[in-house]
Amino acid sequence: MSELLLTRTLSFVFSSNREIFEVDEMEANSFDFAPKTATDKYSLTYRNIYRNFRRSSIDIDISNSCGASRSRKQTYLRDREILNKILSLAIQSLNREDCLDNLLLEIRQAIQTDRVLVYSFDRNWSGTIVAESVTAQFPNAIGCRIDDPCFREDYARQYSDGRIRAIANIYAADLTECHIKTLEQLAVKASLVVPITSDNGLLGLLIAHHCNAPRHWQIEEVELFKQLATIVSSILQHKISQQERQSAVEYAQRLKQMTQVVQQAHSSSDLFNAVTTTMRQIFQADRVLVYRFVTDGSGIVVAESVAPGLPQTLNHPLDRFYGYESEIQQSDRQGVRAIANIHTAGLTIDRIDALEQFAVKAQLVAPIVSNGKLVGSLIAHQCTAPRTWQPTEIDLFEQIAVQIGLALDRVALLEYRATAAKQVQMRQQIALRLRRSLVQSDILTTVTDELKSALQTERVVVYRCDRDRGSTVIAESVTPGLPQALNHRLDDPFWRNDRTAYEQIGYARAVNNVYTDGLSDRCIHNLERFAVKSSLIAPILMQDELFGLLVAHQCFGFREWQQTEIDFYTQVAIDVGFALEQAQLHGKLAQIAQIAMHLDGCIPTTAQQPPTAKSSSPQTNCFNSEDKEHDATVAF
Repeated sequence: MSELLLTRTLSFVFSSNREIFEVDEMEANSFDFAPKTATDKYSLTYRNIYRNFRRSSIDIDISNSCGASRSRKQTYLRDREILNKILSLAIQSLNREDCLDNLLLEIRQAIQTDRVLVYSFDRNWSGTIVAESVTAQFPNAIGCRIDDPCFREDYARQYSDGRIRAIANIYAADLTECHIKTLEQLAVKASLVVPITSDNGLLGLLIAHHCNAPRHWQIEEVELFKQLATIVSSILQHKISQQERQSAVEYAQRLKQMTQVVQQAHSSSDLFNAVTTTMRQIFQADRVLVYRFVTDGSGIVVAESVAPGLPQTLNHPLDRFYGYESEIQQSDRQGVRAIANIHTAGLTIDRIDALEQFAVKAQLVAPIVSNGKLVGSLIAHQCTAPRTWQPTEIDLFEQIAVQIGLALDRVALLEYRATAAKQVQMRQQIALRLRRSLVQSDILTTVTDELKSALQTERVVVYRCDRDRGSTVIAESVTPGLPQALNHRLDDPFWRNDRTAYEQIGYARAVNNVYTDGLSDRCIHNLERFAVKSSLIAPILMQDELFGLLVAHQCFGFREWQQTEIDFYTQVAIDVGFALEQAQLHGKLAQIAQIAMHLDGCIPTTAQQPPTAKSSSPQTNCFNSEDKEHDATVAF
């Protein structure tokens, strides 16, 4: 907005035809003016006079007498002088911060009233008083927010079409009770409202308040006030343009700041903690949190930055509290849900009650998508009061959520590489210990202890698969306080209906949730006896035959097994099979050596006499005894 535009605005005001007012009935407590046509917003023909009127209201003679003509000319010259003065002030102080305030002061003095203000709309047709000039004895209204559903439903369109409303007495103007209470808070007795419009539509309202007493607004005053609104519109558009430019600069700076924050994170926990802290500062919100989905379909708060004195949500399972997962999924994982006031957003009573437990009054929610999968939500809460989220804030919030998803992809890759390298080293160490163990029981004890520590889980067991398709726990490492499974026999193990798959080397099955991953009812019952919620199963093969199952149990909560964990676990199970084969071979070699020693003791030397029939019996018993021991070992 420039001085040239302001000059053109005034030229337009003065060149407008000053038409004769057609007034069916004079004097009214409140009356409305509408433009002649929808496109001719600045012509001043008044068609509608409010029905409720009094004969003593406006004492104007609009006949063609010379006196009336002189009076009109004087009024016209006075109004032109006022417009010239205010336009000159607007041009001189165009880029000053107090330009609009100074302008309203001049307008208030020109029409001799108690308050003049500018009410600016947001996109929801709520609004804020952004500028004001008021006499000292009456309350200030600057900064007040007004959210009137009646206005959104009834009046927004009318003011967009150029409606003007003059109210001589608020108690005789058929106003709603809530509207009257709002005006009473500002000591208003009479008001004059004209729209502030631009090419883009309705920007706000220019409002005059008379507070000392009711006031009958003269038609010339209404016309002057409407022309002044065109100058205010130019100033307001200029300020909006400046704010948009400033907002664009701030938006770019904040997005750059957040991009740097997410790029510097080397783990998901570092990422979430940095994001919540920084975003609460940027958005001046009362709480920012990251909510992640877990395997049972609910979620948990994994990171939070919250203002002192407010309830904490960290580590809370918010499946009942929040309930927004399905809404995000229905929107194809895109878009931000902005709620300015939880009580007017159409939420269920249960959800409102749950939000109120954490003092939430307004919120922003954006989906976090990583590797093409919806993994959680980024959430901002306003707790001190409802809040109308601005379009730039909503857009920035969405962009940051996208950045978090991309950062999670990068962090996941880094964590995968680091975990894979660590697990290779751990596998080598476990394999070395297994090779040193030449006894089956030692091998199984070693692997259960090592895997329980490596996976940070609550139990690792070895199920021995019997020929009758049952299984028995023959080795266990378990966290103290949990039920022990050692020596328990299960009549419906994991592999009963899928033995062929378990007989393949490298096969593994990850059960993230025993209740939702297709296990039989009897198998679930068996697992519940040992408090199992998640399991990881890999077969132990000896000479291509199923020896048993290596099974990890998660008992204190559900667990989504990562691919690196599954790969590591599968390789260790293969190593266990090799170690058992080695132990079996070592046992056979020991038996052969023992048999050879017995044979050396039983076969005579050349100097000895041939054995008698009596001496041949011990030799036979010795050999047969060793054969029986060998058979028992192989049958294991």
